[in-house]
Amino acid sequence: MLLGGHSRLVGLGEIASVLRPGPRGLEKTRQVLCSCDQDMEHCVFWGNVASALVGKEDAAIEDKYDIVFDTCREVFGNDFTPVDSSKNLGPLETMHQRLKGNMKVIFLIKDVRAYTVSQLASAKRKKRGYRYRSAAYHFLRWYRANRAFKDQLERQNISYFQIGYEELCLLPTQTIEKICEFLGESYEPSMLSLSNSGNHVIRGNRMRSQAGKRNGIMYDHRWFCRNDLNLWTVLFPRIMKFNDVEVYRNGTVSNWGK
Repeated sequence: MLLGGHSRLVGLGEIASVLRPGPRGLEKTRQVLCSCDQDMEHCVFWGNVASALVGKEDAAIEDKYDIVFDTCREVFGNDFTPVDSSKNLGPLETMHQRLKGNMKVIFLIKDVRAYTVSQLASAKRKKRGYRYRSAAYHFLRWYRANRAFKDQLERQNISYFQIGYEELCLLPTQTIEKICEFLGESYEPSMLSLSNSGNHVIRGNRMRSQAGKRNGIMYDHRWFCRNDLNLWTVLFPRIMKFNDVEVYRNGTVSNWGK
């Protein structure tokens, strides 16, 4: 959402979720609104993608990604760079193979405590099919997933820039300037205004369709008041060390001195 505020970037959300085979992919996507406030059929971007995918629902994911990238060039021109916010290793591998390394990855990592509270709240909100997972489970899942993602990026020598979610929310201008430097783009203040973003995010974070949360950058601080996490921060010292080093690596803490 932030990157799409740049004049040369367009955020397309979690592309892999749209291209997923079966009813959870294109069929489900037709039922939601894009961040441009249009449904899929009337969205200037995703409407064209959906038309191009007719009869190709069972095509390989790599071929579907080609359709997305081709449509992006047709709709926005060659000067725009698409931004995919898919979260797991599958889409990363697909794009790495298809783009022959011509991509840059922004590895966004959230404080394990904030992540855990978010996951617990999300499970309760969804209710249907809800299965209780303890805070310990989410601590371990966070650690393993982020280690695996980081290892994959380094093993395949993929160009990436790692930032903490906390750094982005608490020092947005400073962090976004560093992101732009990594991307080779000039910083544009419009990136701080989510409401003016030229994105077409149809699958992804719920805030894409919540106007109140698109007025600016807000930090989810619910974990500040959760004392039930204290036990796990003590029992998982390796995870907390990884958290301290990897989440706050761009000078956030040093701004306040020792």
